[in-house]
Amino acid sequence: MQISSSDQKVTKIRAALTPVVDLLHYRLKRPVRILTITGLRAEESKDRRELPVYSVRESLENRHEDVWLAVHRVTTDQIRALVDDTPVGHHWAYDSRPGAGDWQGSSRVSCSECVLGNKRDLILATRRRPRLAALYLEVEEHIGHRFRFDMSMKQIIGWAEGPGGPEPGVVLQEDGPEFLALERDVRRRLAEGSRLPAGTEFTAVPQAVCLACVGC
Repeated sequence: MQISSSDQKVTKIRAALTPVVDLLHYRLKRPVRILTITGLRAEESKDRRELPVYSVRESLENRHEDVWLAVHRVTTDQIRALVDDTPVGHHWAYDSRPGAGDWQGSSRVSCSECVLGNKRDLILATRRRPRLAALYLEVEEHIGHRFRFDMSMKQIIGWAEGPGGPEPGVVLQEDGPEFLALERDVRRRLAEGSRLPAGTEFTAVPQAVCLACVGC
């Protein structure tokens, strides 16, 4: 079974609201009005650019839900300036190296090796975490499925080992007990012939974005 990203985020919120809506509808004797505010922005993709800033998601007997894309027209540069104006700042993975503060690292930070990432981000992630990439390749070769429809992990590692592209800035050794346990678990499951879960807590790759095959 393949799980969509909404199952990990929006669906959870809506499920939590259902008992609240039922109670308020019973008390108010009218549809409960809900305003959902999300951070989708036009610059992120063509599909998101075409979304309306304000829309009605559904209007039912017990609930009326509007959706507001509050930062839809805010640019990436504006977001970065806003983040850097806070005491916390941004994560070093966005930089060319830890502490650089130059936003020359990963363009998006989610999974280290994300199937939704662009080619540059995947090369950078592979250079920063070669041992994790090698484990992905081990799984890819064992199960016979490419990392992604349009590129394999073998190709990504080849690009990362070649010239050009982003410099890693830092290379993680991946020699801690957590990663070693992950390696052992993956190899044990491969040896047993059992289906690997689409994600692990260590790599933070949710089932929502596992597109390595047609479907589970």
